Amino acid sequence: MQSLLPNYVNYINSAQNSFKIMQEATVLIFVINTLSKEYRKFLSFEEHIAEICDIQAICASIKNMLLTANNLGLGSLWIGDIFFVYPELKHWLNKKGEIIVYIALLGYVDEKPVVRPRKDFDKIVQWRE
Repeated sequence: MQSLLPNYVNYINSAQNSFKIMQEATVLIFVINTLSKEYRKFLSFEEHIAEICDIQAICASIKNMLLTANNLGLGSLWIGDIFFVYPELKHWLNKKGEIIVYIALLGYVDEKPVVRPRKDFDKIVQWRE
């Protein structure tokens, strides 16, 4: 496996574990930015800003999908380590030049994870004037 981020090769194990989990999921959702350029190509300032705006819009829609899935009683998992096996994913999906932004798994949960403690809102938000 060749990592898109070669200095982080030790994280490939995490990506391989994600693939094992993906094989058990009922539904896989691959979100691809069809307007994006190949990740190794230089972007002009305007193209870079457009790509950031596209990713923001994509992430907002994904969050809405996951919240809806949760309200329907489905479990979801956001796969964030896709860039460690990016060339393999692009080859598998037969995509050229487009950026895979996100992979989500949906399905009926077979476990009830422990709820993690939440940080105090005032400690993570900073108000500025």
